[in-house]
Amino acid sequence: MKKIINRTQDGRVNMEVYVNEGSAELLPAIISLPGGAFTHLSDTDKEPTAMTFYRCGFQTFVLNYSVGKYSEYPAPLDDISWAILQIRKHSIEWRVNPDKIVVMGFSAGASVAGMSATQWNITGLSERIGAADAKEIRPDAAVIAYGACNTSETIVKNPNIERPGSWGKIVTDLTPELDWLNYVDKTTPPMFIWQPAYDKYVPKENQIMLANALKENGVKYELHMFKDGYHGMSVGYNAPGYTLTDSPHPDADRWVNLCIDWLNRVL
Repeated sequence: MKKIINRTQDGRVNMEVYVNEGSAELLPAIISLPGGAFTHLSDTDKEPTAMTFYRCGFQTFVLNYSVGKYSEYPAPLDDISWAILQIRKHSIEWRVNPDKIVVMGFSAGASVAGMSATQWNITGLSERIGAADAKEIRPDAAVIAYGACNTSETIVKNPNIERPGSWGKIVTDLTPELDWLNYVDKTTPPMFIWQPAYDKYVPKENQIMLANALKENGVKYELHMFKDGYHGMSVGYNAPGYTLTDSPHPDADRWVNLCIDWLNRVL
C-alpha cells in the first residue's frame, strides 16, 4: 500500500507511506528524510530509499518536510515530530512496531534526523505537535548519512568546501539548533553514521565529532567512513533495478547491509 498523508492543507509538507498492511507481525519503521540543502527535496532519497528498505523487512515512509523560506526553525523539527507521532498513532493499521521507529536522513535530511534525535524533548515541542508525552515523538534510532552536525562552523563559515547554489532559511539564519551536536545527551537514541571520506560538501570532521559526543554520553553508535562514494549517492546500487556487482562504488554501497544488520541488533 502506498498513500500520502498531508500535514499542511496545500500538501507542501506530507508523508509518503509504503507499508505492507498484510504483515502478520509488527515491523520496524524507517522514515526517510531527503537531502537538498533545505532548498528542495532530492528525489534520489525518496522512493529508491523507501523501496530498498521495504524489500528488507521495514515499513517505510518518506517525509517531505519544510524547505526554502518555510524551513525556518522549528518547522522541520515539527514536521519530523509530527511524522513520528502519526506512525505511532497508526501503528496497528500500518503494521508498525511503535518501539522501533527509525529516522534516516541524507545531507540536509540528516540534520532533520539529528535534530529529532537530540531535541525530541525540548520545551514546547510535544505540545505544538499534539503529543500527550514527549516520548511519543522520540525516535528509537537514527541513521545519519553524509550530514553535518555542526553546520555553522564546518559548512557556512568554512571557505574550503564546495557550496550549493543556495541554502534554505534555516541555514542562512545560522539557526543554533541546526548545530545539533550541542544537543547530544544521554537521552539521544542510538545512531548509525556513514560518510564518504572525500565528500566535497560535508567535511568528515562532523562524523568524528558526532561519534565522540555519542561516546562521551554513553550512546550506542556505529561509524563508517568509506574510501569511495560521493555526496548524494543515497542507497546507490542497492536500489530496485540495480545490482551491487555493477556498482562503481562497491565500498560505500555496503552501507545499506551494514545499516540493516546494525538496526536488527539495536532495535
